Amino acid sequence: TLSLHDALPIWGLIGTLPDGVNLNTAGVLSGIPSQAGSWDFDIQVSDQQTGSAQVPLGLTVLEQTPTAIIIDNLDGNTGQTGSWTSSSGPQPWQGNSVYSNSGGVFSWYPQISSSGNYQVYAWWTYHFNRSENVPYSISHDNGITTITTQQNNSALGGQWYLLGEFDFSPG
Repeated sequence: TLSLHDALPIWGLIGTLPDGVNLNTAGVLSGIPSQAGSWDFDIQVSDQQTGSAQVPLGLTVLEQTPTAIIIDNLDGNTGQTGSWTSSSGPQPWQGNSVYSNSGGVFSWYPQISSSGNYQVYAWWTYHFNRSENVPYSISHDNGITTITTQQNNSALGGQWYLLGEFDFSPG
């Protein structure tokens, strides 16, 4: 048992904490760790006079599963070139869908907060006049992968379609 007299305690860290985690002046560990792993460290407290104590602690951060990031064509983190028309195809995502039959390019820019392996999906409306070879180019940590979809296939439209799993870094 430590008696801390009447002086304010001084807290100290012996060892290291994961990036994003800190020990504050009140002796509270807080923050959001930015990587998985295990850390062993000691917390030390003294009363500025003669009393002090030290306790060994450990912290294990488990790998986090990234959350879903959905970017709609109406969101601000998108871009487009060429001519785009509102679709009359069934089952648009969030009530609006656009298409281009003139070689337009539509881009989505996710704001990824943590590194991880993400599943990338696309949603489009089916219509018989849509292309059977619509390319989606995914820029990821290991390069660029292009997946071709059949947007004229009624069985594929109006639902999430898995394009693949890719490693992404924050940003």
